Amino acid sequence: MGFSEAIITLAAVWIAWAVFNISLVLMTERRAKLAGVGAYVVGIWRPRIVVMPEVRDALSARENIAVWMHEYGHLHHRHIQKNLVIAILLPFYRSRARVTRQELEADGYVREAGLGPELASALRKLSSHPFDLLRAQLLDRG
Repeated sequence: MGFSEAIITLAAVWIAWAVFNISLVLMTERRAKLAGVGAYVVGIWRPRIVVMPEVRDALSARENIAVWMHEYGHLHHRHIQKNLVIAILLPFYRSRARVTRQELEADGYVREAGLGPELASALRKLSSHPFDLLRAQLLDRG
């Protein structure tokens, strides 16, 4: 295989990887439902926030607003677009630190709006995961 053929093959593999990652973003809604995630953002060009009915029913009105604002915080910080670019350009890069930072950034968006205690309460109602409980403690501190 010559140099130009190797470049073409590499480009084809990269394009296939990019298409695969875009399809994962577009299928986020189905994956989130299967995983039992209660609230999430879906879509790239026309993103929308989805909050599952069982989550809405379990929370007060202010807690629901805080959950919606947290998801909007992900939109505000362009987390979906950033994650997609990273997934396409650096296909083997996985970072728990990036995910953690993005969750805390979205929490900060809620805290700045004055609904930190409501999001903390919602996190405690919806999850017993140690990271969610830590986020609730951080939100309580203001």
